[in-house]
Amino acid sequence: MRPVRKVKLLVSFTLALAATTSMAFIFISITVVGRGDLLEALLEGPLDAADPRLLYLVRERYLVAPASAPYNLKEDYMLPVDQSYLSYRNSSLGWEKLHLLVVTLFDHQPPGFFVEAGALDGEYLSNTLYLERNKNWTGLLVEPDAEMFKYMLEKNRKAWASHSCLATTNYPSKVMLYGCVEEEVAQAFWGSTVTVDVWLVEHHNPYSSNDTYDDTFIKIFEIQGYSVYTIITELQPFNYVFIRQNSTLHDAAFAIRPSEFDFKHGI
Repeated sequence: MRPVRKVKLLVSFTLALAATTSMAFIFISITVVGRGDLLEALLEGPLDAADPRLLYLVRERYLVAPASAPYNLKEDYMLPVDQSYLSYRNSSLGWEKLHLLVVTLFDHQPPGFFVEAGALDGEYLSNTLYLERNKNWTGLLVEPDAEMFKYMLEKNRKAWASHSCLATTNYPSKVMLYGCVEEEVAQAFWGSTVTVDVWLVEHHNPYSSNDTYDDTFIKIFEIQGYSVYTIITELQPFNYVFIRQNSTLHDAAFAIRPSEFDFKHGI
């Protein structure tokens, strides 16, 4: 008997959706490529943000569909034990200002699609939850921290969720992130972390010698990053998108294919 030779395969998926008034058909074309062709594909360089193989991978492995179960939010119960968790609504000037701005801009707009990068647990400091619950928006919640992402799924948000981060390039790459959390927030989240960008939104420049801060806990972790175009290109059913603009990542991420979507408001 001839020995079995192990061969690495590159499988390329092409999806096409044909819909009628009564049913939808999904056609899947699968191409199996040998080891030599795999090497040739790798030598071509990083995948383009719109590469069908990349879109399929992100859709299958890095996206969780909106929840159908009822919301499971602390704001609906207002238990005494959650007072520290919800105190940001009365004490966080950054969150309050942005919330008022969101209400002013979108109260009389039709439903849209939001992108929240650094979504934490899907409730704490969220400025998109109002749009989702009160204005029938949906969107994408991106959170790189594994523990926070687990909490987010338990909230049953009616939006897509991704355990990844937004890359500053138009191709996928591994990204090293630094996480930090204030002492009070650490108590609310049982020791989890928030990303640095989220922390900066609520505070001044941490490198300034004129400001004082609570003690912080820092950790470093690696996460897969994707272009925002790659993640939302097949999800975004509306003609405008709301993005929380809290760092230079916004400009870098949305410089890719700006004509594909009307990014009406970046905040």
